[in-house]
Amino acid sequence: MSAILCATAAAGPALSKDVPPTCATNLLRALDFRIGSFRGVTATGQFAGTTDVRPDADGCALIEHWKGAMGGNGVGLFFYDRMQGAWRFTYINADGETLTLIGIADAEGVTFTGENHFYDFQGLHQMRWERAPHGAVRQVWKLSTDQGKTWRSVVDMMLSPAS
Repeated sequence: MSAILCATAAAGPALSKDVPPTCATNLLRALDFRIGSFRGVTATGQFAGTTDVRPDADGCALIEHWKGAMGGNGVGLFFYDRMQGAWRFTYINADGETLTLIGIADAEGVTFTGENHFYDFQGLHQMRWERAPHGAVRQVWKLSTDQGKTWRSVVDMMLSPAS
């Protein structure tokens, strides 16, 4: 009997056959405004690079391919973790450096936060993507080296749809 109980608990909660799991809910679509091809320009007007974001896994994840103007590139994975009730973002660049953040959505976008060591950027990272006019996306990346008491800007850029 205990073996049956353990096997049932490990399998997780039972799902109705009439309602399959789906990622079509509004909560899981919070980053759909990021889908597309974009050109990034910093707040000072400098071209930063291009990004292409596409849905994957039947819409349960977004895959981002970044190509920086200075030659750097990387891949990001965005997804909603149902068990944790939070968004996840993991990024790896061509040098093998990684960044992993946890996010919360609001009406305008999603803010991701996490403690990481990414190149010389060691500390508490905060990245936000939010809707902007004309299909654009604003990306702001901040870093705190004092547990969030103060922040400095790493990136502030507008991602405009590529034509």
